[in-house]
Amino acid sequence: EIHPETKEEKSLYEGALRRRQLRLILGGRMKPDDATELKALFTAGKK
Repeated sequence: EIHPETKEEKSLYEGALRRRQLRLILGGRMKPDDATELKALFTAGKK
C-alpha cells in the first residue's frame, strides 16, 4: 500500500482517490453511497 509523505503527495493521492471513486460510480462498479471521499468533498463546506 502507498503512503503519501509530503503535503504535495497527500494532495495528489487524495485527488487520485476521488477520481477513482468517480470513475467506479460512472462505470456502475460502485454505489454512490460508498464513495466516502466524494461525499466528503461535497459536504465539507456545509458544516
